[in-house]
Amino acid sequence: CVWTGSSGWDAIRLLCSSSLVADNIVTNFTGSVDTYAVEHGDFIQSFSDNGEVATNNIIERNFINNLHYLQIGNFTDIATNNSVSDWTWRNNIFIGPSMQANIYTPRFKWYNNVFYRCTTNTGHPLLFKGAADRNYGHNAEVYNNIFVECGANSASTSQGWYSFEAGITNMSTNFNLVIGIGAVTSKTGFGEINGINGSDPLFISAGSINPSDSGLMAGSPCTATGTNLSSSFTIDFAKIERGSVWDIGA
Repeated sequence: CVWTGSSGWDAIRLLCSSSLVADNIVTNFTGSVDTYAVEHGDFIQSFSDNGEVATNNIIERNFINNLHYLQIGNFTDIATNNSVSDWTWRNNIFIGPSMQANIYTPRFKWYNNVFYRCTTNTGHPLLFKGAADRNYGHNAEVYNNIFVECGANSASTSQGWYSFEAGITNMSTNFNLVIGIGAVTSKTGFGEINGINGSDPLFISAGSINPSDSGLMAGSPCTATGTNLSSSFTIDFAKIERGSVWDIGA
């Protein structure tokens, strides 16, 4: 599906389980600060306010572009019984959503996504949070993702990838690439053992990444430097088999 031109509304409210959201284009959603505060627009929102259950969902190969004053997503579990949990996000491309994903829900996994110039009105694209009335984003996994020039101040060395609030436990993160504005713009707060800090990923068409051309140039530091996640999935954004040696990114 292609969804475009909405103003101030969510693209998707996913209030069900064992579902697949795949191969969609969501582009040119707009809003204002006031609309955002009242209507709370997101690419995807999920909650358990009225007894909804949304578990074991997969979000993959979606192309999200230019969500102005909207969030990547908002995920809360008012029931605080893990009614919203166990989602996998893989091979998605996010370009220019103004605001972050708020993740109060456990076991959210983010694999091989691209975040390009995201969260221009906030700090990190992925915020793992906790509150007694919303649940806690424990046991998250963040692997093989690319974060390029993200955050309200993309030149800042302390924002532009993911963050965990105090009290969030059992986080597993590695093999991600983070860069600010320009080549060799490293982030002082980013410290993964196998992460890549401050290297240009060398997209084929960095200024205009699109669904048909989102690959990497020869010599990209993302080539063959990811971790193999074939126990979870085997293909990439273009539905090509990844094989035994994995790249970082979609």
